[in-house]
Amino acid sequence: MMDPASQARLISSSPPLPKPKSMFCRRFSTTLVLLAVCVLLLFLAASQSRLDLDVPSYHGYRKSKEVTDGKLHVHEVPKAEEAPQHHEHIEHADPVVIEPQQKPEVKPEEKPQQSPEQAEEEKKRADEKKAEEDKKKAEEDKKEEEKRLREEEKKKADEKKAEEEKKKADEKKADEDKKKAEEDKKEEEKRLRKEEKNGRIDRLADDDEQFKKTEAKLKAAEEKAKSMKEELEEARKRKDERRKKAQEQKSEKLKFIFHKLEDEEIGQIVNNPLTYTDEEKVDGHVQPYGPKIALLSASNGKTDNEMAMLELVLPNRQEYCNYHGYICHFVDLNTVDTGSDHVVWAKMGAIQRVFDEHPEVEWVWWMDTDIILMNPEIELGEHLLSDRALVERLTYGRPIRKADSFFAGEVYPSKDQPPKAENLNLLLSQDFFGINAGSFFIKRSPWTDMLLDLWYDPVHVEKDYTFKEQEALNNLIRGHKSILSHTGIYPQRLFNSYTGEPNDVWTYREGDLALHLAGCNHNNECEKYLEGYFPRRGRVPEQFRETGLRVSF
Repeated sequence: MMDPASQARLISSSPPLPKPKSMFCRRFSTTLVLLAVCVLLLFLAASQSRLDLDVPSYHGYRKSKEVTDGKLHVHEVPKAEEAPQHHEHIEHADPVVIEPQQKPEVKPEEKPQQSPEQAEEEKKRADEKKAEEDKKKAEEDKKEEEKRLREEEKKKADEKKAEEEKKKADEKKADEDKKKAEEDKKEEEKRLRKEEKNGRIDRLADDDEQFKKTEAKLKAAEEKAKSMKEELEEARKRKDERRKKAQEQKSEKLKFIFHKLEDEEIGQIVNNPLTYTDEEKVDGHVQPYGPKIALLSASNGKTDNEMAMLELVLPNRQEYCNYHGYICHFVDLNTVDTGSDHVVWAKMGAIQRVFDEHPEVEWVWWMDTDIILMNPEIELGEHLLSDRALVERLTYGRPIRKADSFFAGEVYPSKDQPPKAENLNLLLSQDFFGINAGSFFIKRSPWTDMLLDLWYDPVHVEKDYTFKEQEALNNLIRGHKSILSHTGIYPQRLFNSYTGEPNDVWTYREGDLALHLAGCNHNNECEKYLEGYFPRRGRVPEQFRETGLRVSF
């Protein structure tokens, strides 16, 4: 081992130790210097395993820090217990001074001197900015004011509503109080009457003589009431008889007027066809003409008589359509949905189908299967459907018959109040059962859509009228002015002649348009009438005729 003196000499002759560097840098002002220090320390640590970065333990030094004049000083001082005795020979490292990083002084940016134009422009921008801010503030103030006004209005509305509700509540309470007072009054009156009645009963029970008098008085009153009742019943019977007699007299009077007018109309209307000038025609024909008119036939083919009629009348009608350019349309009534209702109620659906499938059609002529076209030379426009014919051939002032042949008082408008031609949408004739729905014309229109809907109303179906849909139409026309005002009633022989006695106004005459064998199916006389009248029908030229036309169901 070396003695202390040798150790001291060795230490004194050794090169000075490197100055330790601080491990805790407070600032990062010089990154490169710090990085170099770190690399050096790492190198020393790797080469001298016993070297401590803070203070080498074998040298016995410790760190001493002090701050002087705002600067941090670090000294290496020998430890008292470990330092050698002759430590005065140890050269101490100079203290490390860490300068605190000072922030650079920022001098205020000096504004360049502005020209008058620039100053003016800057002032203008400042004024505009202030004006914009003032405008924005004004808008905000306006919104606030509007909000305040809305809140005030809402408050007033709420107060008004509350006041109204209170008023209603007060009125309701007053009504309830009044009602209760009235009920109390009635109850009091009832109680008083009951007390009075009980008093009378008690007095009668106590007074035998008064009881007998009252009993006798009641019997007399009953006898008188019985006599009055018998007189009233007799008076009611006589009143009903007089009313019935008056109605019969009125009906007979209307019936006389009906037949008188009918006789006049035969001479004035039926036997005097209208004439037209060339100016009233289009391409030589009075309008409507051609495909604007459709003849509608319909059947469900349920009976042999029906099928036999169809074999004759369908070619007869098709020839007429061929000749004048009309549309002939047949509807199988089995294809029209009427549920469990009678097949006659399919008539409305069949009419609507023609309008739907033929948009060019203006008028539809509904024809029962027992109608024969007798005069194919007649054009329907000239005969009935022109504006002139619609108005001039009406039966003005004619009483309207009920389905039971009775005249109740309904009368068609007089000639002083003629309807407009464009308002007439339903053309009918009357027979001895009122309106006849076996042969009629109906026009495409919104009014017609409404009528078809009303006509097939469940109310009419459930009534189970004797004449079913015909009676329903009769009631609609007589009971509703809005329907009568769109209905035209014409002499029967214009398009609905019947068989009958020669002097009857409805009996077919040579030259009439159509013969209706009405009711022949019910008495099995269709074949007889067909044999008598069908050969007498007029025929179209050969090129328009149809043969072998058949319908299958």
